[in-house]
Amino acid sequence: KQKESTTPLLRFLPQNASVIIKINNLTKLKSELKNNDFLKPLASTTNYDHILGRLKALEYVQSDTSGILAFTEIDSVKSEFIYTSHKPLRFADTDKETNTTIEAVTFEGRTYSRYEIEQSTFFSIELDEHIILGSSLNLINAIINNANLTEIDPVLNSLFQTSNMDKSASIYLNLEQSNWMGDYILNQDSSIQFSGFADWVTFDIEPSQDYLKLNGISIADDLTKNFLSLFKDTRPSPGNLITKMPAKTDAFISFSFDNYDVFAQNQKDYLEAAFKRDSVFNTVEEIGILFVENKKAVILSTYGAENITQFLEDKSSNNAIYMGRETFELNSNKFLYDYFNPMLKEFNARYYTILDNTFIFSEDIEALQDIIQANSSGTTFDKSMLFETARKVLADESSIVFIDNKKGMENILKMHCTKELFTDFSKTPASNYIFAGQIVSDANFYHTNIIIQKKYKEKVRNSISALFRVELD
Repeated sequence: KQKESTTPLLRFLPQNASVIIKINNLTKLKSELKNNDFLKPLASTTNYDHILGRLKALEYVQSDTSGILAFTEIDSVKSEFIYTSHKPLRFADTDKETNTTIEAVTFEGRTYSRYEIEQSTFFSIELDEHIILGSSLNLINAIINNANLTEIDPVLNSLFQTSNMDKSASIYLNLEQSNWMGDYILNQDSSIQFSGFADWVTFDIEPSQDYLKLNGISIADDLTKNFLSLFKDTRPSPGNLITKMPAKTDAFISFSFDNYDVFAQNQKDYLEAAFKRDSVFNTVEEIGILFVENKKAVILSTYGAENITQFLEDKSSNNAIYMGRETFELNSNKFLYDYFNPMLKEFNARYYTILDNTFIFSEDIEALQDIIQANSSGTTFDKSMLFETARKVLADESSIVFIDNKKGMENILKMHCTKELFTDFSKTPASNYIFAGQIVSDANFYHTNIIIQKKYKEKVRNSISALFRVELD
């Protein structure tokens, strides 16, 4: 049962905190992250130092009690952290460190402990039943002064009450306050933005040696413009894209809905457009974007092909036969963007073919031929080890789902992320992992799961049980 009272620790949050981590057991969390095979190589990378380097303080903290870690943006290039915990909280023996300084400092009538350990500076103070640590003395002091005046976001408070206390930690992302994360992660030309995707995203964190699982929900307020609102009042369709995609697909993302008319109205509201949508594509259930050998293709899965087939005939010129399948060249391709913006951007469809009730578009004829060949030979994605691993950790139906291998992730990082992040990724054992995620629309919220999972080996394929599965009504 959800509690109605405000969690006391939330009183000590900065007003503009963008990343908040509720830590149920700090010692356990540090051990889990330290033993994760994928994360280990990242500890020495540039982005780790930029984002997490200021958290050196927590390496010396020992606590089995709950606490809250928050990041807040100071300016476009700097963020600060604050960690508030219930007592007791202990520091490891720092006397063994060669570069350690501990001293008492007084600021605005309060006495703080100032620590310098391995070129990392932080402050701490005991306050009633709490202990507060932070990278900025001004930030800690301001939070203490405003603790009884702080107005807690009701959505955040509700999310806190429903988090899984059995997990070592839960993370809460305020995407409207997340610009500083984008500065570290995204390049200037990226079409991806954290803000505008949802209002809040929360995950329970579950690391193990072979995987990192983030299992939670996203919240998108009806009064704000969010990408997830495109799927409001829809449910996922079963979809069949995986049976049409080549087994050698490096990455794909798909979007599905059970009612095109509802989606089209949501799309109209999102784009703030005045157009009146016709019924040409009203049988579409799933939209997929896939990357095969650096080539891009788009697949539309439908439950009826007649109207779309006639529509495309009027926009086609030359046709050819490849392995018994007819392919067409388009003389107009703006319609994909017009009908499926904002999902389909930066895609110049020039060719298409039809497989059953599925329409496949590509930018070059070779990509289309690869897909036709895979379907003719039966070497489709649903028979790949990449999918075999992913299907055991994802729900069967998703409003949004993506699955990538190392090459697929590298292509995405090149397109959207900083060079530093791409370099950091190359230091991980990514070739042994899959990268997957899904969002499932539900009443007033969206189930949200992300996983980095070591690939299953052929000999144990049938003996591995699902790591998690979202239950659909």
